[in-house]
Amino acid sequence: MKHLLCTVLVLFVLLCLAVSFTSPPEQLVRANTFSEPMICKAGISATMSHDPTILKAEQGQADIDYLLFYTHLPDQPKHGYRCKVEDDNIIWGAINGRWRTGIKDAKLSYATEGDAITVTKTYPNGEVRTKSFTLAQMQGN
Repeated sequence: MKHLLCTVLVLFVLLCLAVSFTSPPEQLVRANTFSEPMICKAGISATMSHDPTILKAEQGQADIDYLLFYTHLPDQPKHGYRCKVEDDNIIWGAINGRWRTGIKDAKLSYATEGDAITVTKTYPNGEVRTKSFTLAQMQGN
């Protein structure tokens, strides 16, 4: 009986380990459809009024989760932003600037439903603006 119980326990532990190594990390996939780079693209697109398909996301370093770049024309320099996702908030800043987390900065949050993501920009005076994107728009590149 003890041998059977030990065998079942070992199999259970192995199964749990196998599932944890094959599942995507929770922080990288939100709502089973939108990755963190897509969430960042949606936030920057909504804030800066850019078409999300022109933004290219790259993995960042240290406290920067993602770097996003775009160019207006091929012969112009790249413009960039940095971004990270914390819970349902999008934290961003210019590539060489400060994080937009001050009391006078608008706050960005997001929500997903099905294949849509909605970014909400809440200004310090209480004004709220929203912009929605489809999963297809975020997968544009």
